[in-house]
Amino acid sequence: IVPTWRERLSALQAWFRHSVRVEVPPAVALGALGVWMLIALIRLGILVRQCAELHRLKACRQPAHAALQGQFEALHRQLNIRREVRIGLGSGLRSPIAIGFLRPAILVPDSLAHSSPAELNSLIRHELAHVQRHDDWTNLIQQGIKALLFLHPAVILLSQRLTVDREIACDDHVLANTRQPRAYALFLTDFASRTRGRQWAAAPAAWSNPSQLRERIQMI
Repeated sequence: IVPTWRERLSALQAWFRHSVRVEVPPAVALGALGVWMLIALIRLGILVRQCAELHRLKACRQPAHAALQGQFEALHRQLNIRREVRIGLGSGLRSPIAIGFLRPAILVPDSLAHSSPAELNSLIRHELAHVQRHDDWTNLIQQGIKALLFLHPAVILLSQRLTVDREIACDDHVLANTRQPRAYALFLTDFASRTRGRQWAAAPAAWSNPSQLRERIQMI
């Protein structure tokens, strides 16, 4: 009688359970657990420190000039965003950023404050889309899980994919309203060529990540 594939699989599983055993001494197991907890606490501490730094940036923002403020208020009303959002200029920033959580704010670098109205329109729409989608909160949860499960390859890959997909979703929001994919792609290309900024894990921001910008441009 030829055994079925189910019987063969069951036999293989039974052999694996009885033949392959890995015994770890308790001291080694406790040591590995302690190292994992220490690294996880350090990574969580870095995340908390970044949140505090972002809070200081938001508190120290400079008021936006009249044209930028007016354009922001018009887009805020047009998009019908229920969350109260403010805009300001971030001294020392090299890329725009949406900072949450309870009182979100959009910070625009000084170097971009006097860009063309079309470029500012795309930039503000993108950051407002983050606020409207509550990406500040979902990103915080994502980074917290990544800090705890920092050795899990699936968590690392999924986190990277979520970050890119989040930015692409906001790009889609911009394109659905402006319908100028070529101009927006050229804006991102020019931005990528001249901007190198700090990576903020605690905030949804991928303007200064060259690989993510490249994928966003290809999608557009």
